[in-house]
Amino acid sequence: MRQSVKFIALNLMIAFIIPVSSCKKDAPKEITNPPDATSIANQVEAKKKRMAEIIKELVDIKAQKEKSPELMRDAKLSQREENLMKEGEALSDELTGGIRIKENALVEEVVKKYAPEYYEKMSAERAKAMIISAQSCLKGIQSALEEYKCFYAKYPATDEGLLFLTLEHDDKGAFIGKSMLKDPWGNEIAYELVDEYQYKLKSLGPDGKNNTPDDIVLEE
Repeated sequence: MRQSVKFIALNLMIAFIIPVSSCKKDAPKEITNPPDATSIANQVEAKKKRMAEIIKELVDIKAQKEKSPELMRDAKLSQREENLMKEGEALSDELTGGIRIKENALVEEVVKKYAPEYYEKMSAERAKAMIISAQSCLKGIQSALEEYKCFYAKYPATDEGLLFLTLEHDDKGAFIGKSMLKDPWGNEIAYELVDEYQYKLKSLGPDGKNNTPDDIVLEE
């Protein structure tokens, strides 16, 4: 399941829907017994523990499916996986507000604290998923660059950079969103126009340093 892989890879995307309230506003109610700090802290820890339990079960389900491919067609197991995914997304949203960087830090924290036996495996899964995500990001930018060239018969200049693709262009609008300008590690995607026909796209990779074996490069 696509959602499960994304969750196990520690790239949670939130789909928690907040019900829309009635247009009629009621008078504010007086809070007679506001929760104290200790109570709130206990609630947060309980949610984190539950997240750890969800992550462990999702990892186990994934391992079962990898070991026995016929389980991919097991409707009951797939439904359980989907339910866990939804619960995990809702908890993550409550604890982080759906901010991606905070989500990654949260999952790392709960696994390390409440499921240490899974931490090494989860870290490896996360590292692989982030590299795949970076490669996908570069390919998305590549598609935008080719579309730009179809419209203007050239690629953006190096000094114009990828930010140029996020601007409104005539009737076309923007070619990419600003969120695509950074890789999964939060570093800017590098763009260089080599000549009229070639360009280079690069993510600095996990170490965030230029010209190291971690660099992820896409050349056209």
